[in-house]
Amino acid sequence: MARELRVLIIEDSVHDAELCLEALREAGYEPVFTRVDALAAMRKELDAKSWDVVLCDYFLPGFDALEAIRQIHELCADLPVVVVSGSLGDEAAAAVIKAGAADYLLKDRLARLGAAVDQAIQGSLLRRVHQQNLEALAGAKEMLQTVFDSAPVAILGIDLEGRIRKWSAGAERMFGWTEAETIGKICPTIPEDSISEYQAMVARVVRDHQELLEVKLRKKKNGEIVQASVRAAPQHDATGKTVGMVAIMEDLTARKKAEAAVQFQAQILNHIGESVLATDPEGKIIYANQFAACLYGWATAEMIGRNILDLVMPPERQSQSDEIIQRVRAGQVWRGEAMQQDKCGRVFPTSMTSTPILDTEGKLAAVINISTDITEQKQVEAQFLRNQRIEGIGSLAAGVAHDLNNVLAPIMMAVGLLKTTARDVPETKLLGTLETSAQRGADLVKQVLQFARGAEGRQVPVSPARAIAEMEDVMARTFPKSIRREIRVADNISNIVGDPTQVHQVLLNLCLNARDAMPRGGTLTLAAENTMIDEQYVKMNQKGRTGPHVVITVSDTGTGIPAQLRERIFDPFFTTKERGKGTGLGLATVMTIVRGHQGFIQLRSEPGQGTELKVFFPADARVASRSPMPAPSLPHGQEEWVLLVDDEPSILSITQQTLEAFGYRVRVASNGAMAVAIYAQFISEIAVVITDMTMPIMDGAALIHALHNLNPEVRIIAASGGASTNGTLPSPAGVKGMLNKPYTAETLLGAVHAALKR
Repeated sequence: MARELRVLIIEDSVHDAELCLEALREAGYEPVFTRVDALAAMRKELDAKSWDVVLCDYFLPGFDALEAIRQIHELCADLPVVVVSGSLGDEAAAAVIKAGAADYLLKDRLARLGAAVDQAIQGSLLRRVHQQNLEALAGAKEMLQTVFDSAPVAILGIDLEGRIRKWSAGAERMFGWTEAETIGKICPTIPEDSISEYQAMVARVVRDHQELLEVKLRKKKNGEIVQASVRAAPQHDATGKTVGMVAIMEDLTARKKAEAAVQFQAQILNHIGESVLATDPEGKIIYANQFAACLYGWATAEMIGRNILDLVMPPERQSQSDEIIQRVRAGQVWRGEAMQQDKCGRVFPTSMTSTPILDTEGKLAAVINISTDITEQKQVEAQFLRNQRIEGIGSLAAGVAHDLNNVLAPIMMAVGLLKTTARDVPETKLLGTLETSAQRGADLVKQVLQFARGAEGRQVPVSPARAIAEMEDVMARTFPKSIRREIRVADNISNIVGDPTQVHQVLLNLCLNARDAMPRGGTLTLAAENTMIDEQYVKMNQKGRTGPHVVITVSDTGTGIPAQLRERIFDPFFTTKERGKGTGLGLATVMTIVRGHQGFIQLRSEPGQGTELKVFFPADARVASRSPMPAPSLPHGQEEWVLLVDDEPSILSITQQTLEAFGYRVRVASNGAMAVAIYAQFISEIAVVITDMTMPIMDGAALIHALHNLNPEVRIIAASGGASTNGTLPSPAGVKGMLNKPYTAETLLGAVHAALKR
């Protein structure tokens, strides 16, 4: 099948043109042609159409083939031209080839025209492809040069001896040396003590054809030493021969600073004492600090990628979780208290802040969740509310204590006087019953005051061994036989400083509770030992103070205390016993007494496994004596005058009788104003003043002040039935002793005797 050939024929002879066309047809072409014989027509055809080849006669009217070739190549540089002439000398042939003709041949030898056209077209195509390759290569070279000059890293061409062959603009910006300063020289960035190491690196790359990536110290022109990443690879020429290496260096100073800043920020987040969890918009955790790992019990790696709601938010708090999500998705900060859970399922209260992080378009990019465990704070708040409730009960108790003691005081002192005059056994027994009942009433009031206001008793050395021995005697006589008792007291147990009666009351209440917890019998253990409380213990337990302590333990094998009741057992009037079998004051009184002695209590109990209560008292480091204390004798007066001041007639009467029965003379006053008048009249006679602290017209404090103004040496004994009496001397000076109502004859006479001796 003939091949179409678009051929432009420049020939003034129609006959010769036909000969050329016939030769092309014989060579397998189907020529599509135009014949011209002038330059203008030639140019017009070249502009109008696309041609595969041009056949040009050498001699033409007004111009020759050389001029035609020149103008053809001006318009179509790649269009092949074959010169066909009747006669053509060697010089002319050389001229047309030099001018750019693809070939030439004589008109009498047209048999070779087809082959010449084929060769001319193929040569033109090859030249065109070659030109395109050259242009592409030039473009790539230009692009590489642009990259080479604009790259932010340093790019170096290095020969086999380590000398610089290429030095990029990035290298100049990074290190300060210009290309002219480096070409042909050993790389100037190498510190002097690293030259041999550098040469070994070059040899390793070019000899072993290895690529390497290392972090090295490199030098700037100003002498500054920086860390740089060095990537090196061998460089080959067109034959594949290694001619050197290419090194790319990046200054890591800024990156290292950024990494250090990030690490510093991470350290801050790890040490702020709060959990920090960052999530993506879907709630998946993308960052967790170390405190979060500690708070929730998960390793940091375990939390990454988990949904924060599934990990730390309890399912039963779904409504609050929905509120938080809705708030942060609206671009608002959520703050509040939220219940969260740890890996073990423990649910605890937290103070939580969820802050949305928005991108440049205002869309949610992340959420920062900061949480603080406020369990201890909630416990403190609960304790504060409990203390307020107890304080309210205490205020109520203090309001009635004075009146109750005023009722009991004359009864107790009257019994004491009547016992001295009783003649037969029935009367004595009756008085004993009366005295016991009155004393029980007084003890009950004292319990109320102790838990309400923390009233302190007298402070003397108390032997824990003796107190436990006395308690053992009480248990042996009164406790059921089904309860086995174990007593363990350490040798050389230290004394504690406190009120013996109150210490006994602590042991009694705890042992009674232990007994009641074992209705079917069991083992009650009462133990005491020395222990040392250090700062670590105080910090961990938030109780007590450092130093030596005596710990008294009361444990039973009874029913135990449920967890929901353990926080309330020390509340006043709270009891788990049946109605009529408990007042709810026992453990409340124990707690008040122990705190008044600067001690504290530890409770351990599980339902069905018994209860253990440890009472810690500060020790005075002196070994207790186990010998019993001798019974005191009642002192008598030598007819000294006593001024007795009280607004209760019954107390005035019985106290006056008691004092007079034991050798004192008494003047009485029913209020402070009357007492001042009597004292002013008989100031030289009155040896001691006993005054109530709560009276109408002029109370005890005002009276003490007035008497002290009359006589700075006045001896005063202050008496009170309220909770304000705490065993310390009230101001102003002149008070020589205190009496807590209701008081016994022994206490009254002892106080008067002590005041007279001062």
